[in-house]
Amino acid sequence: MRLYFVFIFKIMEKDLGKGSGESVKLYKVRWIFLAVITLLYFTYIFSGFSVSQINIIFVQYFHVTYAAVDWATIGSYPTTVITTFVLVRLVYKGSAKFRFLSVAMTSFVIASHVARMIAFANSHLFAFIVLGQIFNGVCAALSFPLCL
Repeated sequence: MRLYFVFIFKIMEKDLGKGSGESVKLYKVRWIFLAVITLLYFTYIFSGFSVSQINIIFVQYFHVTYAAVDWATIGSYPTTVITTFVLVRLVYKGSAKFRFLSVAMTSFVIASHVARMIAFANSHLFAFIVLGQIFNGVCAALSFPLCL
């Protein structure tokens, strides 16, 4: 995990021109964003692990294996990691603005919940649970650059 953040901050240093005399001004409101995003990650991880604790309910309702429920539980984590690298690069290039990130994050949260509601409406649509988890992973990645 530490290596992941070291890589991201190396990209930031390169793009911000560290050592070239440029200064970066950080605003106090970013600490609020950091606190909110930290809370989001803690609830995000808690919700992921709580689903794995009640996987017998998912197995019985969706008629899938325990392994499928476990994969659905961790399905959002690889998406978060992959998307974060791309987004941090776009943010520091100036391509992704705050408004875009906010609207995209809200859209993916809504899409995640809609996908899960579709899955719970019909017990044969377990794939929508996985799709909802993937959307949730993109949302988590979109939230990270907002606190930078």
